[in-house]
Amino acid sequence: MALKNRIIMPALTTLYEFEGGSRYADFYAERARGGVALIIINLQALYPGRAGVSGAVPDKSVREKGPVKINHDLYIPRLKGWTQAIQANGAKVAAQLAVYGFWAKGGYGEPAEEVSPSGVRLDGDQYRPDLDGLTFIRGGRPLEVDEIKMIEEEVARSAVRAVKAGFDAIELQALGGNLLSRFLS
Repeated sequence: MALKNRIIMPALTTLYEFEGGSRYADFYAERARGGVALIIINLQALYPGRAGVSGAVPDKSVREKGPVKINHDLYIPRLKGWTQAIQANGAKVAAQLAVYGFWAKGGYGEPAEEVSPSGVRLDGDQYRPDLDGLTFIRGGRPLEVDEIKMIEEEVARSAVRAVKAGFDAIELQALGGNLLSRFLS
């Protein structure tokens, strides 16, 4: 993929997607008009919910407003509108697939658990004591091999959705203690 320059806008949170309407697309389209060559949008790739919380099955309302996700086909039309607005104004757009440390093996409607590659908990002087609430420090239930394969498949399905929604590139988010970064460290 060739870019028109070296200006890349990393993924960020605006919360405009919760308002509905065109503000989210307009925000990124304006950056594209201003000369940004590549805009990266963070998208939740798994149904993870949050620990202990069951996730409701998305309905048609997600096409209008709400959190930015790519973990169900119902998000594709909304995402396609965003990619088209960005591309029409001269920029490429990448889907950053986020894989956090929460997983509901049973999918929508099931409570999510904190999961990790090994369940190892960081203790002692390895971190600041006030960071104990961070999931990558607490560990989480170790994933079973079949669950790792299920997560791989879910991320792959999200990548296919990104293609269907018109994204030019895919970035796997592996930082800040999310699940992919825990496998790397």
